[in-house]
Amino acid sequence: MQRADENIATKKQNADLFADLHPEYLDTRQNGQAFSRTLKAMYGDVAYSVEQFENAYEVCNANGLLQLDQKVMAGQEAEAKAAARKQYADAERSRIVNRTEAELESMSLEEIRRLDAQERLHQMQGRGEEGGW
Repeated sequence: MQRADENIATKKQNADLFADLHPEYLDTRQNGQAFSRTLKAMYGDVAYSVEQFENAYEVCNANGLLQLDQKVMAGQEAEAKAAARKQYADAERSRIVNRTEAELESMSLEEIRRLDAQERLHQMQGRGEEGGW
């Protein structure tokens, strides 16, 4: 009996951790039933880890079994796109700015001017996003 209580407590704790990691997840009866069926089918009746909850979430989501908060999903998508743009811009900037003297000497003047114009544009865009000069 004590072991069963420990399993229930562990499941609850890990479910709460999972829910904290996924604000888009709606705690509805339908979602709970889909999750329970999927977890049980995948892992049996054990104290599920957060990783197992994550795996079951992927399966349920891929099969269209979950109702998710669309507003939160849209916000997450916008954040992911912004992060991807920033990562791309940072990678591009490091490619342009961090040239060795030998690399610069091997480039045509037109290429150097193009890279300089890109760097200036990037700097101005960054200042604009920060609110000005």
